[in-house]
Amino acid sequence: LSINKLTYLGTYPSLYGDENSERVVNIYYIAEVAEEDGKAKDDITELKWFPIKETDTIKSSFDNVTESLKDLRKWYSKNK
Repeated sequence: LSINKLTYLGTYPSLYGDENSERVVNIYYIAEVAEEDGKAKDDITELKWFPIKETDTIKSSFDNVTESLKDLRKWYSKNK
């Protein structure tokens, strides 16, 4: 992807697995896409874009993803 601008969204600590797993820190940014040239490569089978307002339908096993998407929707409602 070609990016025009990055905005820091937040840092979300979590565990990679169960409570006995490694601790990880996930850092999320909001990216303004300059050119939509993203394609699925050998590391994923599909690449899909979602409107920000529809991200509440995305299901994830990772709490940090759910929390960051909620924060993204809050950010978007204030900054759109």
